[in-house]
Amino acid sequence: MNGLFALGGALVGAIVSGIFAIYVARKNREKNQLTLLGTKPTQLIAIGDEINDEVKITVSGAEVTSLYMMDFKLLNSGNVPLEDIEVPFIVETNGKTISANFFDANHHLDDPNSIVELVGDNRVVVKSAFLNPNEQLSARALFSHKPEGWSSEYRKIGTEVVKRDDFEGTVPDVILRSFYEAISRNLIMDAYFKLLLPQYREFKKSKSKEEVNE
Repeated sequence: MNGLFALGGALVGAIVSGIFAIYVARKNREKNQLTLLGTKPTQLIAIGDEINDEVKITVSGAEVTSLYMMDFKLLNSGNVPLEDIEVPFIVETNGKTISANFFDANHHLDDPNSIVELVGDNRVVVKSAFLNPNEQLSARALFSHKPEGWSSEYRKIGTEVVKRDDFEGTVPDVILRSFYEAISRNLIMDAYFKLLLPQYREFKKSKSKEEVNE
C-alpha cells in the first residue's frame, strides 16, 4: 500500500512538473509586441458664446475657445527590446492639434532620437530609439476641438501591434506570482529557480524593491 501511495505521489509530481515546464517554455518564448494606448479626451477650457467676444485665450500661440487633452502611450508589452519605433497617432478632430510633448516615462528619456512631432492638424507622431520589455512612455497632446477618437497605421515586420483605448496595463499573472511566493519560502527551491529561471529572478528583484519602499 505504501508503495502504491509513493507511486501515485511520484506520478502526480511528474504531471505537475510537466505542466509547469510547458508553462515556463511558453513564457520564455520570444514575443515582439507593442501596445498603443490612448485616453478619452478631457476638456480643459470652454468659453460660452455669450462672452466669446470679451474673453480671449491663447495656448501655444493659438487663440482657442475650447481646449481638449489626450494622452498617448507606447508600451513594450513583449519580452524582447524594440528599436526604431515611430508611431503615428491619427486623431479624429474638426479642429487642430495645438501642441504635443512627452510627459511621462518609466525610464530615462535622454536620447535625442526620442521625440514627439506634429504632422498636419491631426497627427501626433511619437518616436523612440528603443524600448526594453515593460518600458513605456507617454505623450500629451492639446486640441482646439473635441477629438472623436484615434487610430494608428503603425506596422513593423515581426512585431504584433495591440491598440487600446485606456491606460490600464496588462493584468498581473496572480497565479504565477502566488507560485513564486511559495517557492521563495523554500531555500533549496529558491536557489534552484534563481539559477534557472530569468522570470523568477525578476520577481525577486521586484519583491526586494517593494520591501525597501515599505
